[in-house]
Amino acid sequence: MTGVQTCALPIWHIEDIMAEAFEVLEKQITEADAVEIMRRIAKAHDAEVGINWEVIRTHIEIYIDDKKGESK
Repeated sequence: MTGVQTCALPIWHIEDIMAEAFEVLEKQITEADAVEIMRRIAKAHDAEVGINWEVIRTHIEIYIDDKKGESK
């Protein structure tokens, strides 16, 4: 099947996580934070939902709340 695309795969980068945190949620996160958020997204991945901007925003918010809880 030469020339026919047989696979579709969305690719997300830590830059996507960092940009979404800053531009949409107005939160500054580090590269290390973004890597941890990406790890959490991968661990909780639901194939029925996939990984989309809403999933990313939710994980950023949960991560930030978790960090706030740890600093108390």
